[in-house]
Amino acid sequence: MRRPDMATGPFVQTRRRFLGASAAVTAAIASGIDQLRAEEADHDKEFTKQDRLVNLGIIGCGREGCWLMSNSLCIPKVRYKAVCDIWPYRREVAAGICKQLTPADQYVEPVQYTEYEKFIEDAQKNGIEAVVVAVPDWKHAEVTNACLRGGLHVYCEKEMDKTIEGAREMVTTARETNLILQIGHQRHSNPYYKLAWKLLHHDRVCGRITHARGQFNRNMNGRWLDDAPEFDPTGYGYATMSHLRDWRLYKKHGGGWMADLGSHQVDVFNWMLNANPHSVMGCGGIDYYVDETFEKVVDGKKVVSPYPRREWYDNVMCIFEYPDVASRTGGLIRIHYQVITTNKFDWFYEVLFGTEGTLFLSSDGGLIFREPGAPKLAWETEATKKTVMGRDTIETGVGRTLSRPGRLRFLRHGDAGERIRIETAKTEHQLSLEDFVYALRTGIRGGCSPEDGYVTTVACLTASEAAEKKTKIVFKPEDFVVA
Repeated sequence: MRRPDMATGPFVQTRRRFLGASAAVTAAIASGIDQLRAEEADHDKEFTKQDRLVNLGIIGCGREGCWLMSNSLCIPKVRYKAVCDIWPYRREVAAGICKQLTPADQYVEPVQYTEYEKFIEDAQKNGIEAVVVAVPDWKHAEVTNACLRGGLHVYCEKEMDKTIEGAREMVTTARETNLILQIGHQRHSNPYYKLAWKLLHHDRVCGRITHARGQFNRNMNGRWLDDAPEFDPTGYGYATMSHLRDWRLYKKHGGGWMADLGSHQVDVFNWMLNANPHSVMGCGGIDYYVDETFEKVVDGKKVVSPYPRREWYDNVMCIFEYPDVASRTGGLIRIHYQVITTNKFDWFYEVLFGTEGTLFLSSDGGLIFREPGAPKLAWETEATKKTVMGRDTIETGVGRTLSRPGRLRFLRHGDAGERIRIETAKTEHQLSLEDFVYALRTGIRGGCSPEDGYVTTVACLTASEAAEKKTKIVFKPEDFVVA
């Protein structure tokens, strides 16, 4: 069943189409693609066989929560029977999405809750077996642990929590209850990134990795002012509506842009390098969004008011050092990473540099640049090549989403202003939620584990600390272990 566009384009319903969407799949990686296709075909067969109705609930109906709902409702036989949020307006938005996207023969009007404790208490009565948790980060551990102890499986949006202690408690509770806890680092469910790992470690397309680079660039202040009806959030720990709506900007509620945006790429580096960081140094500041104001119409007149001053930096630059575990030389791999919120050029990506090649990764495609003089790989002469920036490249895409302004297209076409629509596949969010639903139906877990999510949480919250102190912090191996 095809769903309407929600934000970035149409959804496509089969993983096979995700793997077959790109006509540019190269002979160079045919064996890897064939293996992935076989794995995904087996997955689809099992998914269909276990195609029972799954009843979910959601706690946290903000923009991210509703985006997760929209994606999960693209999965056959999934419905929501309850929604929970402290803001009445957001509850109504979530309930409306349920009505819009749930097939008529499966739809039941979701029960609305203000308090998550009552939601959990009524979950069995409502027939709910699992919950999507998308509250602000400072409540992740509190809500997730309560759900797990209440007998509910949990899909929790990243970052795991705004504190390392909270993330550690989540891992412990998941182990104690033996219930599913999947963390919303979506790339773990993306077949493209799975293939990239195989290219690096099995085919060694880059040789020995020595350096890497990543970024998440945006041109937005992180505030969400709209005409939605407001309410008094002070009883729930938010000083103003700005602190609720723009919680990522305040230290009580979030871990800064390294936790919110940087965790995407840091999670990928942990995975691709088969390692945890050795150290991180950083710097940043509130250099642009200083005296922020907003306009509202009151009694027919425009009134300009100041926002509560943001507390987290609007730009962060970090250097991570990782142990070079693949070469076993005792050397380090250094990675430059940045988050900026005043320019979206090249948006987000990861690049890994090796002695024999470079791998460019992004959620909508990738490229391999082989170094001049590098020994030819067995399959390289069969590969489809393109000239990019004056060099031969091998295109590695196994499926495409919409090309958004200024990312992969800059390397491929040199015209960041042109919007190219390519046959779209499932979003990473849908793939990640499919893994969660698949685990509910079969008991076979996928996606990002709480242990992997914990490592990324430690790395990113420590990076925020390093940027604040403008210093270098060296990790200990035990920092990444939950005993």
